[in-house]
Amino acid sequence: MKKSLKGAITAGAAGVILAGGGSPASAANIDSDFVVTGPGAGKCHEIILEFYTPGSGQHPRHEYMTKCGSGKLVRHYKSNHTHWRIIGNRVYPQR
Repeated sequence: MKKSLKGAITAGAAGVILAGGGSPASAANIDSDFVVTGPGAGKCHEIILEFYTPGSGQHPRHEYMTKCGSGKLVRHYKSNHTHWRIIGNRVYPQR
């Protein structure tokens, strides 16, 4: 993720604002708040999260978070996977 997107998503349990995808340090699994900020009037911000475990036969899990207008969207995700990353990040005109 580019530095210009800093603050677009927050891993609450890790207590960091990310400038790039990754996983909380030394996490056995994921139990965290994720936040997407709205880009402003007339626009929507969509982020696709992928939860995965490297080397595992377990299929990755994908979650979509979209916030239109201003403000923020907060969701709490729990997963048995050990890592997560942002695989999609776009801003588009609100329909």
